[in-house]
Amino acid sequence: MHYALTRKIEYRSRQRYYRIIENVKNVAPFYRRLLSYSPRLNEYVTQFEKSDTPESWLKGWEDLGIDMRSIQSSELNNF
Repeated sequence: MHYALTRKIEYRSRQRYYRIIENVKNVAPFYRRLLSYSPRLNEYVTQFEKSDTPESWLKGWEDLGIDMRSIQSSELNNF
């Protein structure tokens, strides 16, 4: 279970932010960064079957008071 692509606007924004940091710090050649943050990643991830998360995966977190079921997005929640 991964929440990264449940909020696609924030996900894409975060990827742009990482690209800027890596560009400024010159941590990898341009072609490698281009491959790492490819827009095709979304196509790759979305080709897999989606299913409900088993209750047992959520129970321990919810017992600690963590809301695992609602995903909030804000227009201003971008990097």
